[in-house]
Amino acid sequence: MFHQAMKSGTKKFVGEHNFSNFCKMDAANVHNYKRHITSFEIAPCDTRHEDNQLFVIKIIGSAFLWHQVRCMVAVLFMIGQDLETPDVCIRQNSPLCLFFMFI
Repeated sequence: MFHQAMKSGTKKFVGEHNFSNFCKMDAANVHNYKRHITSFEIAPCDTRHEDNQLFVIKIIGSAFLWHQVRCMVAVLFMIGQDLETPDVCIRQNSPLCLFFMFI
């Protein structure tokens, strides 16, 4: 599953972006969905769990929204399964967008 496309996807998240499509909305308490991601790294682990590959993920940012990291990682694994491309979510002048629906 892990390949260069996933690493390429991590680079798309670095920088300041509107992450409103990558979090659980909390309109009553959150008014600014822009967050700055300083670095985002993913690498396969040497350890396995019940024959499953494990990964180490390191994300450094100024602050995170509710479920933001969970959504970002979900997109990376979709990229790793070739269900999406690394540029699925990036457009500089608009919120990071998910172009798929969870069913």
